Amino acid sequence: MIEKLDFYDLLGVLIPGTVFMCLGAVCYPTIAIKLEVAKFPEAFSVIALTSAALFCGQVIQSLASLVEPLIEKTWGGRISEKALTHGLGERYLPKDSATRISKRLSEAIKEEGSQRSKFLFALQLSETGGNPRIARFNALYAHFRVLFVLSLTVFIMLSHAFIWGGLRAWNCSDKIGMSLLAAALMALFWNRTRQRAIYYVREVLLTAERLLNAPTPNQTIHHD
Repeated sequence: MIEKLDFYDLLGVLIPGTVFMCLGAVCYPTIAIKLEVAKFPEAFSVIALTSAALFCGQVIQSLASLVEPLIEKTWGGRISEKALTHGLGERYLPKDSATRISKRLSEAIKEEGSQRSKFLFALQLSETGGNPRIARFNALYAHFRVLFVLSLTVFIMLSHAFIWGGLRAWNCSDKIGMSLLAAALMALFWNRTRQRAIYYVREVLLTAERLLNAPTPNQTIHHD
């Protein structure tokens, strides 16, 4: 079963689902005991646990997609739209470059459309250009978005388990330490998700600009 999973499935679905299940067993051991599959044959147990991990991973992935607008609000808005008006910072896409690309896209669609409309045009154009980095950057963005939602879920689960779950017996210092670790991971993945979104948007815009500026077959190139 594992051999038929591609790399993205392994990273984006199976691993988050497995982490969620393992943490759930630690936080709520009484529930885990009731759901144990140890009485079944070993091969069936492996299939059942893998299937459960895939299911949990799909649930987390669906939640990550659902809360994407809320995540974007914590960034100050949708990055794909901000990029064409304010740029993405000197490190990623300066404002003058963003203005140049926005103007070029407006010329290509022959109207001053919304920033969202221009980005969708750039995305459509860049995808036809066959740049494999765009699909890869998009997959990485989705992957880290899942990890951020997973870390948020872990933080909530730990907080609940410290009070009502199987971690009530932990001493106060351990609870504080684990909570700080979970919060740090959440902040780390929040920042990494934002960074991956920036890489993806920048790649789309730069690819679209390159394709728009490329000479067409009807253009004649003159040499001195």
